[in-house]
Amino acid sequence: MPSVVIKKFSAPDEMRLNTHGEVDILRFGDAAVARSVFAPGWQWSRDVKPKVGTSSCAAAHALYVLSGQMHIVMDDGKEIDIAPGDYALIPPGHDAWTVGDEECVVFDVPGVEKEAERASMPH
Repeated sequence: MPSVVIKKFSAPDEMRLNTHGEVDILRFGDAAVARSVFAPGWQWSRDVKPKVGTSSCAAAHALYVLSGQMHIVMDDGKEIDIAPGDYALIPPGHDAWTVGDEECVVFDVPGVEKEAERASMPH
């Protein structure tokens, strides 16, 4: 019988830091969950793009916003804002930045958007 696994963001499996943000990752076999804290002034194109070298964020996200706000601009020009209580599926190809003077804290569950697509496909 499988056992319960408990992990804490206070002791993440991986931590990624950038100028205005921090990402803590918990891994559970092939699955993971990340808690990201984006300080006021964080912007993907300024803080992450130089490190990854892509023209926009190439990752898909399944985000739940705990606090703060973020503005997202898709490569096709569509713009959205996310705020506390929002759950957003964001496809690859975007820039994003914090809005206002409050840090934006989100949970990101990589792979959830793929599971959602599979679940909506006819069987």
